[in-house]
Amino acid sequence: MIVCLGDLVEDVVVWLKSPIAPGTDTPATITRCRGGSAANVAAFLAAIDAESCFVGTIGADALGDRFEDEMSDLGVTMAVHRRGRTGSIVVIVSADGERSFLTDRGSASQVDPLTPHMLEDASWLHVPAYCLVEEPLASTATEALALARTMRVRTSVDCSSTAMLQTYGIDRFLAWLDSVAPDVVFANEDEAALLGLQQRWNGPGLLVVKHGADPVEIIDGTNTVVRVPVPPVANVLDATGAGDAFAAGFLDAFSKGVAAPEAVVAGNRLAARVLVMPGASL
Repeated sequence: MIVCLGDLVEDVVVWLKSPIAPGTDTPATITRCRGGSAANVAAFLAAIDAESCFVGTIGADALGDRFEDEMSDLGVTMAVHRRGRTGSIVVIVSADGERSFLTDRGSASQVDPLTPHMLEDASWLHVPAYCLVEEPLASTATEALALARTMRVRTSVDCSSTAMLQTYGIDRFLAWLDSVAPDVVFANEDEAALLGLQQRWNGPGLLVVKHGADPVEIIDGTNTVVRVPVPPVANVLDATGAGDAFAAGFLDAFSKGVAAPEAVVAGNRLAARVLVMPGASL
């Protein structure tokens, strides 16, 4: 089982048909769906028949009811607390595909510490860096990664967002990353460049850097780089959730003993399915 710790929120995806016209109407197509990086990874894992568990907090409201039911129906084991209100993220997609995010986390950060029982059936713990935005989730995530290490559960961290990393602090995040020592770190090229990861990586885990349509880089503790091509994807609609789908495909394969380059192929395959769908969906 792969345990995913973090957010389950509503994604309100807005596709602009023209630049925003201040003070008046702007034509757009708007879709509402389940979102949150950790929840996306858990849902994508379940969609490919991998065993997954989501750990987090969602609102004690109708939206939380709906999302908990949706995740359970997908086959995700839900280990959630219900309090406050469910958060929302407005994803604004411009005509050129650029995405901007307006984030209201609701009660998503009010996550209690994990217990050993919650990881006893786990082979892997996945933690997006979004968990570091607010307490107590930030401390919960740090403690969960330490607990996983003592229980010999492998771990991964997704660097999540350049804005989040800058707000948290580059040096502070790098020190945190060194302290939790994940087995795999996922980053896109902007996050990796901001953190200087490719120049400083010395393991002991793997660094997986996504470059959009260009080859994915796998860097190990000896700074050996393996590049895996990304097959072209026709009719790309929306990149929302594609990184989470990549992580799900990679972790499913890698946790089962598949070599890292082949796990990247599995990640690319699942991400390609998301790129042609609205929102974080298959």
